[in-house]
Amino acid sequence: MTVPTEPLLIVDDEPTVCEVVAALAETLGYETLRAQTGADALEILSNQSVAAVLLDIAMPDMSGETVAATMLERGIDPPLVIMTGMVTDDVQQFVEEYPASRCILAKPFMRADLKTALDTVLASGKPGE
Repeated sequence: MTVPTEPLLIVDDEPTVCEVVAALAETLGYETLRAQTGADALEILSNQSVAAVLLDIAMPDMSGETVAATMLERGIDPPLVIMTGMVTDDVQQFVEEYPASRCILAKPFMRADLKTALDTVLASGKPGE
């Protein structure tokens, strides 16, 4: 798969996780942007187009679900990779209801898992396309 020219936005409140995911994505040829809060992610998305968002669900300032819902309210619906350490029924339902291409990436994950997730969401496009 061809790597998009737009960057990935990696959103995780843990600085180390954010940096490690960015480093893995960069080894796959992606450019990356990073945000450690939901508010920062929304600010970046209001000014920058991205190929996909890799979004942590459990963040202290704003949950991943709230970030994604706010994105949609603002007409921003890039492919979404939900990064989580706990895949619950609620997370699964949320991902199934997100209108753009999406998947769950369970933490911890390896470079190959990240590649598969990105290939999946970037190849899928939006449902119905």
